[in-house]
Amino acid sequence: MILCGFIVDFACYEARLVVEVDGATHTTEAELEKDRRRDEKLRANGNSVLRFTNDEVFHNVDGVVETIRLKLIELRPRVAGASP
Repeated sequence: MILCGFIVDFACYEARLVVEVDGATHTTEAELEKDRRRDEKLRANGNSVLRFTNDEVFHNVDGVVETIRLKLIELRPRVAGASP
């Protein structure tokens, strides 16, 4: 998906949530700085960004899914009269 000029791993447009899964290429200081600049631009355009490592996805997928679920609940627009 392309968002704000970047190819992102996953995005929920309705919630304005970007989920990135970082592999080994995201370990050097230069790459980490590039990721920080990307995240800043995405956030400046009204998006929230969650980042996970490949290791987290492979070894703790339930925790990753739960983190995403909780973030989506936090971002969910409140409808007048609806319970949270």
